[in-house]
Amino acid sequence: MVQVHNFSYGLLNPGLAYLTSCLGCFLGLQCTARARAMQGAQRIRWLLLAAVSIGITGIWVMHFIAMLGFTIPGQAITYNVPAVARSSGSASRACTTWACGPCACPTRWGTARAC
Repeated sequence: MVQVHNFSYGLLNPGLAYLTSCLGCFLGLQCTARARAMQGAQRIRWLLLAAVSIGITGIWVMHFIAMLGFTIPGQAITYNVPAVARSSGSASRACTTWACGPCACPTRWGTARAC
C-alpha cells in the first residue's frame, strides 16, 4: 500500500496557505470597500482588482501552496503547467463574475445597489 503524506513539511504548508488566503481576501475586501466610493470605470477597476486578489491570492494560491506540501515517497509529483494556468484563470473568472456581475447586469428591480 502506498503511503501518502499530506503534511510532509509539517504545519508550514497549511499555515502558509491559510495566511495567504486571509491576506488575499483581506486585500480583496479592501478593494471592494474602495470601489464603493468610486464611480464608473474607476469602480470597475477596483472591483477587478478585488476579484483578482480574492480569486488568485485568496483561493488559488492557497490551494497551490497546500498541493506543494503533498508527497508520495518514491514518486515524483509533477504539475501540468497549462492545467495549473487554466485553474488560476477559472478562479479569477469566478471571482470577477462575483465582484463585477451586479454592476454589469441590471436586476428586475433596476441596477444593483453596489453600482
